[in-house]
Amino acid sequence: MPRIDSIPPEERPGAPRVSFFTLGCRLNQHDTAAMRSDLANAGWSAPERGGAAGSDVAVVNTCTVTRRADQVSRQMIRRIAREAPGTRIVVTGCYAQRAPEELRGLPGVALVLGTAERERIAAWLPAGDEAGRDRSGASDAAAGVSVSPGRARRAGLAAAAAPLRFGRTRALLKVQDGCDTFCSYCVVPY
Repeated sequence: MPRIDSIPPEERPGAPRVSFFTLGCRLNQHDTAAMRSDLANAGWSAPERGGAAGSDVAVVNTCTVTRRADQVSRQMIRRIAREAPGTRIVVTGCYAQRAPEELRGLPGVALVLGTAERERIAAWLPAGDEAGRDRSGASDAAAGVSVSPGRARRAGLAAAAAPLRFGRTRALLKVQDGCDTFCSYCVVPY
């Protein structure tokens, strides 16, 4: 079963609320912690642990290392759409990088961010009056068209390093994105 994380419990009256659902590896756990910290710094708040109900946005950080991982990601997205129909779903992670159009077609999905865009999630999900607006009609980049991490860095889109907030006793240190070892079962290098 996937881990469900939430932004630290600072409740801000009237602030938009976000929940996180992390699938896959420790790298995804790190990326979720970074997104959580960015959104907390941008004024977002989180509901009590346990699901997306009551959230304005649910962020699903996906995995795509196998077909089964893709299936679990789609099931998670459909479950959130079913259990919290008013919640806008933002999908990010490796599956979102590999197959953004496939994910955009799922119920409740408002935004698909590739691996480079998730580093700037607070820019895609502004707090305040714009928090509830659908960005799907925005530019290609805002609609989740994937950009390679190298191209994003060259364009100056890489997020500045900031201290992360962790709800755990161990911190994760990100040392790479992806892998170039072509294992027979894995789609990541492709």
